Amino acid sequence: QLIFRYIDFPFGSTLHYEGYLFNNNDTVYEIGISRFDELQKTHELVVYLMFWVFLSSLIILVFFPIFYRLNLIRPLDNLIKSVSLANRGELNIQTPVQYEDEIGFLTRSFNRFLATLEKSKQASQEINEELQKRMEELRISEEKFAKSFHSSPVSMVLQKEDDQTYLDVNAAFTKVTGYKREEALGRRPAELNLYPTQDESRRVSRAFAQAEGRLRDFEFEFQRKSGELGTGLLSSEFIDLKETRLLLGIVTDITERKQAEEQIQRLHTETEKRVVARSRELSAFLDLAFLVSNPANTHQIYLPVLERVLEISELKVVCLHSCSKDKLDLTLEAQVGLEENEVEQVSLFASSSNLARWLSTPKDALLLSDLTADRILPVEMRLPRLGSCLVAQLVAQGEVLGIMSCYRQEVHTFSIEEISLLVAVAEQLGISLENQRLRQKAERTAISAERQRLARDLHDSITQSIYGLTLFTRSSQDALQTGDQLKLAENLQFIEENALIVLKELRLLLYQMHPEIISERLCDRVNARLDLVERRLGIQADCKIDETIELSPDEQAGI
Repeated sequence: QLIFRYIDFPFGSTLHYEGYLFNNNDTVYEIGISRFDELQKTHELVVYLMFWVFLSSLIILVFFPIFYRLNLIRPLDNLIKSVSLANRGELNIQTPVQYEDEIGFLTRSFNRFLATLEKSKQASQEINEELQKRMEELRISEEKFAKSFHSSPVSMVLQKEDDQTYLDVNAAFTKVTGYKREEALGRRPAELNLYPTQDESRRVSRAFAQAEGRLRDFEFEFQRKSGELGTGLLSSEFIDLKETRLLLGIVTDITERKQAEEQIQRLHTETEKRVVARSRELSAFLDLAFLVSNPANTHQIYLPVLERVLEISELKVVCLHSCSKDKLDLTLEAQVGLEENEVEQVSLFASSSNLARWLSTPKDALLLSDLTADRILPVEMRLPRLGSCLVAQLVAQGEVLGIMSCYRQEVHTFSIEEISLLVAVAEQLGISLENQRLRQKAERTAISAERQRLARDLHDSITQSIYGLTLFTRSSQDALQTGDQLKLAENLQFIEENALIVLKELRLLLYQMHPEIISERLCDRVNARLDLVERRLGIQADCKIDETIELSPDEQAGI
């Protein structure tokens, strides 16, 4: 226990001391230490300490500002300067880190922050540049769209998405529809009566709804301001223009193309009809060629040929006349379609001077589009109930043999194809006539040659038979002189038989040597044969043939 003991003397007297009490084996002891001595020791220590405190303070006052300046103030000042530069926008800077302490950590963090800001700034600049580029491209694109929109030759419109009100139309739209731009803006298609009917309007709306506004080449009917109808192809698409969703409509006017397609279709149909007609005419012409090439009598093919011509050419009347050598008389050979009074009228008549000149040499066909105003044909050929006529020559080896007259009830109805076909048929008939003449001439020549050959053969046979008769006659005389009655009888029998044979051959020779009998009727030719032979010999003979029985040329020749 520490106690202070002192007397009433001033502080620091020798009688002032510090006592320390302690107990040892229940005995209290006190040790006293002089306060002065203690203070004396303390004063020395304090002086010593004061010296070092002063020296330390001097060191602190001198070296600490330098230390703080070097280690704290300068880094902070550099950091503050960097912050000031960064505030002015200079982000591409680096503050040096002098010491790895809190300020160094702060400086390093600030540098990283500036680097991040620099990258962000560069990225922002790139984004801004890209945005500017995109905006410029968008501006150019909008300018191009506007130029393309207004200069396009195809009708283009911009409409609102909700009610399809026209926001803009180009010049092609005004040209196609007839409405001015001011008349169309702010109005809908129905208000402009662009659809001719309500059904057409509903059809377009239904197609638009089904395609969700994205139509492609939808064909529809539209009505111009003048009321004229047209046909168009509609295509539509949604676009974003100036942050507004709009509907772009494109209409291609295909009215002329549609009309051209219809015209082509009509021409195609007409061409098909013409091809069918020409095929039918060609088939008929081949049939006619077969008929006229038939070796039968020419008069037997006139009627089927004219009937076929009437069928394929849709004619009312077809007549076939032969003309005389001088071309002044015309004779009806065959006809199809004439009435009874007309047959008598055109059976035999004299040709007019104009027609005779036309028949004098081969010429092109006569096309008389109006018979009432015609002055070329004779009166007999101007049938009052018919309106037009085509007359073609029948020519063989440069000679006019006759004419084929084709009549129609209408006026101006013969086409070039029909004229060509009818002229070709007339040429075939002319060739047929010439072939028939040549065939008849060849047959007559062959018959004459055959007759001469048969006459020679019969002459030789008769000569031999008569010579044989003379031999048997001499043998009979010898038998008579010798009295051989049996041999005489045999010779006389042989002479009789040979005389009959010679008589038959003489009759045949007389028939073969007689000129050919020219007649169309079989009965006439048989009677002529009977007149030449049998009736001259006094034989009673008569011939009756049923003319309704049809016999072939070979059967007639055999009879």
